[in-house]
Amino acid sequence: MGWRQISRTSFIHMYCKCGRIDKAEEVFAGVLHKALAVWSSIINGYAIHGMGNEALKLFHRMQITRPCSLDHVVFTSILLACSHSGLVEDGLKYFKSMKDNYEIEPGIEHYTCLVDLLGRAGHFDLALKTIQEMRLQVQSQVWAPLLSLCRKHHNIELGEYVAKKLLDLNPGSTSSYVLMANIHTLDGKWKEAVKTSSMMRNKGLVKEPGWSQIEINGSIHDFMAGDRSHQRSAGIYEKLNELNTKLKEAGYVAETDMVVHDLENEEKEESMKVHSERLAVAWGLICTEPGTTLMIIKNLQTCGDCHSFLKFTSKVTGRHLIVRDGQRFHHFQLGSCSCKDFW
Repeated sequence: MGWRQISRTSFIHMYCKCGRIDKAEEVFAGVLHKALAVWSSIINGYAIHGMGNEALKLFHRMQITRPCSLDHVVFTSILLACSHSGLVEDGLKYFKSMKDNYEIEPGIEHYTCLVDLLGRAGHFDLALKTIQEMRLQVQSQVWAPLLSLCRKHHNIELGEYVAKKLLDLNPGSTSSYVLMANIHTLDGKWKEAVKTSSMMRNKGLVKEPGWSQIEINGSIHDFMAGDRSHQRSAGIYEKLNELNTKLKEAGYVAETDMVVHDLENEEKEESMKVHSERLAVAWGLICTEPGTTLMIIKNLQTCGDCHSFLKFTSKVTGRHLIVRDGQRFHHFQLGSCSCKDFW
């Protein structure tokens, strides 16, 4: 692959990671003789933006336009696209095709995508079977996403089993303790949740704090949950309160079941009102003209309640909100998300 194609591939990756899939498409369209890496990069871009059908269409086009031997990278992108869009049958087909048609041995990244796909779709029995058939050395890397999905689907029994497995295999994982505490919370086991959090602290493990950032006129503004360090924090909280009133009028109801502490519902709701992405959105609404697209970057996966908050915010403000969390991109417009709530 020549330096021009390497450069174009880098630009595609850059635009995709910056939320500008439209610009990535322009660069891709401008490449006349596309190498496999160029195809893979735009397919991966579609995958992380939740555009699964677009990724599969392009993959089929690639096979017709550029018949060639494929590699493990492009199959990772295809399986990721299927995972983020709930395309279970397609994902299973391509996973099988890797070995049967292209003689590519699936790696940990492919198994992770497959387990993630099955778990997101609620096929926990098949996901569990897939993990148990893997080598023990790599299982620890796949249990974690399954545990996260047990929490999302409220699969308490399997979640507790997976959590114990994960802690046995990887006792130094902070996220494992956090997820296990969340599983206990879902089941109303407050004492167990607190005990799990205490175990984590006693091992010297510290939960990574969540943060969000937004760029306004070339300046980066960082926020953490409950942050009041911003020089305009009074105005930010005033805007957030105003927005919360509009959201309730539009039908928004807080999802409080994932708050770990044994609080009353009203207290839980108040604790979630100040999550970092909400503060970033409020600041963006203050500083930009109506109709301006806002892009927020978050280091952790956004919670279910904030996802609902962002959908309603896009509806009542008419804004296009792009949020890149620790897992993927979400495009919120007119009260819906590009992930179709499959995340």
